[in-house]
Parts: sequence; structure tokens; C-alpha cells
Amino acid sequence: MGLCSRCGTEMGGAKFCPECGLPQSLQGGAASTAEPGAFVPLTIGKKGKKPRKGKASSAPASSTVKPATVSPPAPSVPPARSVAASAASVAPAAKRSSSTGKTVLVVALCIVCGLAIACAALMVSAYLNGSPSPVASTANVESGMANESTQGFSSTTTAKAAQTKLATAEEKESLQAVIAEAAALAETDYTIESYTALAEAIESARTTSSDEAALSRDVKAAAKRVESAKASLKEKVKPIELTGTGSSVMDLPAEMTSCLVVASYPGEGKFLVSTLGADGAVVDTLVDASGPYAGTTANGKAAGAPKRLSIVADGPWTVTLQSMADAPYAANGRQMFGDAVVRINPDRAAFLNFTNAGAGSFVVYGIKGASANLLVNEIGPYAGSAPNAGYRMLAVKSNGAWSVSW
Repeated sequence: MGLCSRCGTEMGGAKFCPECGLPQSLQGGAASTAEPGAFVPLTIGKKGKKPRKGKASSAPASSTVKPATVSPPAPSVPPARSVAASAASVAPAAKRSSSTGKTVLVVALCIVCGLAIACAALMVSAYLNGSPSPVASTANVESGMANESTQGFSSTTTAKAAQTKLATAEEKESLQAVIAEAAALAETDYTIESYTALAEAIESARTTSSDEAALSRDVKAAAKRVESAKASLKEKVKPIELTGTGSSVMDLPAEMTSCLVVASYPGEGKFLVSTLGADGAVVDTLVDASGPYAGTTANGKAAGAPKRLSIVADGPWTVTLQSMADAPYAANGRQMFGDAVVRINPDRAAFLNFTNAGAGSFVVYGIKGASANLLVNEIGPYAGSAPNAGYRMLAVKSNGAWSVSW
């Protein structure tokens, strides 16, 4: 039957070897004698040379000749040897891919290990040098930021709680002590402007002290305001007495640009007292009477800067300049007479009620601090009211009996 000269498979009369597919026409003479499974190469001539006709090649079977490359028809089932050859060709590629992956993995592990070693070296160095490690520093910074945030929140909460805290009994007692000390000061020792500011601060503090819902911050603010007003008090100037006969013009002391003018004239003729500006023009007429006169008026209630005092008289006269703080208090509804400057304290009165029984002019100014507002300007008997804007003093001009009530 014969064996295949290439793979030694039993041919069985087939035209092609069932194992390697070699055609029967290419089978060598040694096929019948080869052992099964032994590979016997074909003996063909050298490249470029044809063998002589009638003579077989004398080259031994083991000579280095290339086997013929003939493409056999594709069998229905690929030979086992072809499958093995394909697997053998794929294996090196898979091996190369696996080798590349292992190389990348090894490199990555080396990098990670290097970084870990570097970090460990830094931490050891920092520890030996006494400085905190980077990890500890980061943790400390984060901890510090958290602490600052917590402290800021705590401070804000504490501040808000302090703003809404009710005043304690001790705080109110302290405020009342401040009020009592300020109220004990003699009003007549200070200028009207400075003592008016103190009186307002005292009254406001009393209201705060009596308020059961007063907050701690309000009580402290009230005490601070009283102390500040007390420190700003200005002592009143000593009275200045001026005397003369007949008409006269004299300089007005600078400290008396706002003051009481207490005048007396026993004569029978004209008696006129006025303030003049730097240009000699009349700023305000304080007294305009005929015959004997005794009364008090206020300098400074009119707009302008008085510089001189002018007196027109036929006989002797006396004018005393006094501090506004020397003005007496007016009793509620009590009848008074003639020109006068009085102090009032109707803080809760919305209106001031006036009456006048004189036949001449009835003029009333409301004074608060350094400002003065005209409230009444009538002639003859009068009964009426004027709004109260927190006035502390009244300057009244009348030639008869008058009163104020609230």
C-alpha cells in the first residue's frame, strides 16, 4: 500500500497523504522503506539548475535542499500538524504580550516602592531634626482651621447672646448709682447748654433703669452716656455787673454771648437795652420800656453773634449778666409778672398752655440748648397753647401777669 515519504502515514492507495496532504506523485522512492513518523525530504536539483535526464540526483537525503512548496487543495478538516503549527506561531505573540504586561507591572511597583521609601525617608529625617512631618503638619493645619472656625462660630454666638441678655440687678444698681451722683450736681454751677445735655442723659437713664425688659447693653450704654455728659459739663461764668448813667455802649464779654440780662432802671424816661453785631447793627432788643423797669431777659435767643451791649437811658441803670443756669424753675400754672426767664421740665407734655393779663406785647421764646424758637407773639390779654419740642427754658416778655402750665 506504501507509506508517505514525508510523515510516514499509511497512504492506503490515496492520491494525497491523509496526514500532511503530500500528493502521491511527489512521494519518493524511499517511502516504502521509511519508518512511520520519519520525515524524508524530497531530492531535487539546486536552485537554477535542472537535473540531467535519466539520472537521479546523487545528493543524500540529509543534504541541505529546500522542500518543494506546493499548495495542496484545502482539505475539509485541517491537518493536525497544521493546527499545531498555527498554535506554535500564536504562542510567541502571547508570550511577548504577557512579558510586556509583567514589565509594566514591575516598573509601576518600583515607582510606588520608590515613592514610599522617599516619604519614609522624609518622615524619618523630619523626626530626627525635630520638625513635624508633612503628614502631621497637614493634620495640624486642618485641625487649626477647624479650631478657628469653631472659635469664630463660638465668638459670634457669644456676642449675639450678649446683645440679647437682660440686665442683671447688679447692673441696674450700678446705673442707679451713676444717676444719683450726676443728679446731685448743682444745676446753677454749670452753663445751661452743658447741664441740659446732662439732664437729658439722666432722664433717659432713669427710663432705662425702670424698664424690666431692659437689656444689659442698654443699661451699660445709658451709664456711659451719663458719665460722658457729666464730663462735658462747663462751669458757668461768674455774674458780671454793669452800672452807668445815661446812654452807653460797651463790649460784651465773650463768655456772655448767651446769658441772662437782669436790668433795673428807676427813671421815668425811655429805657432801651439792645445787643449789637460787629458792624454796629442791632441783633436783638432785650428791653424796650418807659419809666421804672425791673426784669430779666435772655441774650442769645436771636440769630446772630452779639458783640456789644447798647443801653439808652435818661438816668442811672444797673445791668447784671448771669449764667443761664441761674434762671429759676417755673411752677406748673403759677402766676408770674413782667419779663422773666424760667426753667421748665415738662418732658411728657405735648403742649404748653399760656395766659397773659397784660395790655402790651406778650412774647414767648422756647429755649433748648443754644437754640430758641418763637412760640407766642400777641398783644393784650391772651390764652392759648404752643407745641412742646422738649424746651428747657422759656423767655417771656409781658407788662402784666402771666402763667404757663402743662
